[in-house]
Amino acid sequence: MREMNDNPDQQELLRLRGLSADDRFRYLLEAAGEQDAVWILRDDEGFVMVSSDDEQCIPVWPHEACAAEWATGEWSECGSLAIDLDTWRQRWRPGLEGDGIQVAAFPAEQADVVVVSPAEFTQALTPG
Repeated sequence: MREMNDNPDQQELLRLRGLSADDRFRYLLEAAGEQDAVWILRDDEGFVMVSSDDEQCIPVWPHEACAAEWATGEWSECGSLAIDLDTWRQRWRPGLEGDGIQVAAFPAEQADVVVVSPAEFTQALTPG
């Protein structure tokens, strides 16, 4: 099993950014399963949100390095945070659903992204 702080090297990061939205989504699910965690960005005010097709979304990444790449500009004060999958299932999924927030799965700059409900994302994380 991969350690939660196990990050891909720069060449692998470049390759991952070049994947299609669907392939990045599948990679996120696989990496999350291996690490038992997903990564988000947060600051003192809360977690980072993005908009996609007029929906509020929380971006979720497979590795700390992938999340940290987004901590620039207006998000430069943000830090990455690992959320273990048990905590995601028990606290984050219900909270996001209650707030009407979707999941932006492994966004990459200037690329399409898969947006799913927290329930769909959680179901996709569950093997079987």
